[in-house]
Amino acid sequence: MVQQTIAIAGAERKSGSIIAQKLVSLNQHRLLLLSEDEDQLKDLPEWLQQKSASGPEQINCLKDGCWEADIIILDVPFSSYAEVAEKIREVSTQKIVFVLSGDGQDPLPTISPVEEWQDLLPNAKLVIALNPLSSSGTMLSGADGESLNIIAEILKKLGLEPIIKIKNKN
Repeated sequence: MVQQTIAIAGAERKSGSIIAQKLVSLNQHRLLLLSEDEDQLKDLPEWLQQKSASGPEQINCLKDGCWEADIIILDVPFSSYAEVAEKIREVSTQKIVFVLSGDGQDPLPTISPVEEWQDLLPNAKLVIALNPLSSSGTMLSGADGESLNIIAEILKKLGLEPIIKIKNKN
């Protein structure tokens, strides 16, 4: 089985950090931690920062890190959606982009996060998680059933309970 590469932009934020830690402990994926600001990644736990054969790599360019990834996880502030999308648009084509939304760190968008991101990344296979670390389950939304199932399987391995909601494409 080929090891998938997962890039996390926002690994220093609440949900991104927890998912990064859980992915590292699984030791089943190549993990890339992305930030345009090298200092932001210094807030991660020391053991997560350590580079080893199975540890995550740190990349200070969103575009380069997303280019290398099979799956892109975004835990970015709502105010940064457009800026982040612009940086990764051309390298996210036909890739799964998993957006963590509504974890209490930012206000929820005024329109559906799936629609918001689909407008920003029209060629990506988007999966949106509302309240990603909720003890009552992680609500997953997206238009691509296969991508939803892939993310749901990863979340199950991480000990989370995904709840899938398929959204029809317009």
